[in-house]
Amino acid sequence: LASGRCDAVIETSVSIWDIGAAVCIVAEAGGKVTDLAGNPITTAKSTDVIATNGSAVHEEIVKQFN
Repeated sequence: LASGRCDAVIETSVSIWDIGAAVCIVAEAGGKVTDLAGNPITTAKSTDVIATNGSAVHEEIVKQFN
């Protein structure tokens, strides 16, 4: 995602310490990171994540999971 070789990354069953830095990097670069339901990532509940380059593809992926 960071290199621009893909538009989205989907990870399941992860811990916040596995994705914490990536969430910050993607958000600072203008991307979007949510859980599979489209909610913001939280330290207490998030175990699944969708990270995108901020394009409309993010909302389409969320729709597919819901």
